[in-house]
Amino acid sequence: MAFLFKENGFYDEKRFIISRKFLAEWCVHPLVKPLYVSGTGYIPEAVHHGVNRQEGVPGYLMLYCVSGCGIVELDSAKIPIQEKSVFCISPNTAYRLYADAETPWTLLWVHFDGTDVPLLPLNTDHPILIKSMQDDNRIQFYFIRLFDILSYSRLLDNFICASSILRIIICAVFFLERTPTDGIEDHYFALASRYMQDNLDKVLFLDEIAEHLHISKSCLNTVFKNKTGLAPMEYFINRKIQQACKYLRLTRLSVSEIAMKVGYTDQYYFSRLFKKATGVSPKGYRTKKENDHLFYFM
Repeated sequence: MAFLFKENGFYDEKRFIISRKFLAEWCVHPLVKPLYVSGTGYIPEAVHHGVNRQEGVPGYLMLYCVSGCGIVELDSAKIPIQEKSVFCISPNTAYRLYADAETPWTLLWVHFDGTDVPLLPLNTDHPILIKSMQDDNRIQFYFIRLFDILSYSRLLDNFICASSILRIIICAVFFLERTPTDGIEDHYFALASRYMQDNLDKVLFLDEIAEHLHISKSCLNTVFKNKTGLAPMEYFINRKIQQACKYLRLTRLSVSEIAMKVGYTDQYYFSRLFKKATGVSPKGYRTKKENDHLFYFM
């Protein structure tokens, strides 16, 4: 299938690319060689933005999603990139990245390399969520300084200064105190699961859950597919059936009462869903509750 996105040409976009000639000349300098910038930029609200690199790029690529969201694809994995999250892609790694269709991202990005980079604690497994407004402001401020420095005449002094600013940005992302997270997918999956659990007696729609989490429906779908193999609403139905199983085992509520407690006004529709999920009707489940394998659906 064709990759129908565009890389650049967005209104108000900024791009600063260091030519190979200058890179070859300057990156041997002792103040530049450890860590240097090869390109950086800013893409605001990038509708239809996408990049496809079948063979990756020689250096590292750091993305900071200022707002909106998008996806990075590495091999077969789809990694959601949410607002205020940072993701780093290793050199020579094939990737595709693209903005979300509903809430396209605003991105700050920088290509970099250097002899010190392997010593830095760059996280290339999952995004890092920047929850501190102070850290967010700091990162954006230094990106602006980086743009300012590189928009001046191409001088070695500017390149040395850009290297120093890049080191500060990396420190702000990977070293300074931030709210710990096991990964942004875990974060959003936990929030969504909790919200579903608190609303098992209600009818929820995908739009409501996505709005509650402040992410797009497509990103929410990606999170659930990666974490469970199921779409969010399939997962929600399974949670409802789990809860119904508990009611059938532990209470004497009627099937219609249990259906109401898990958000279904039509007990016959509920019974069909239940049988599809467990292989038996609610009444059959109750009468056979001595069979352990029926006790623990999901």
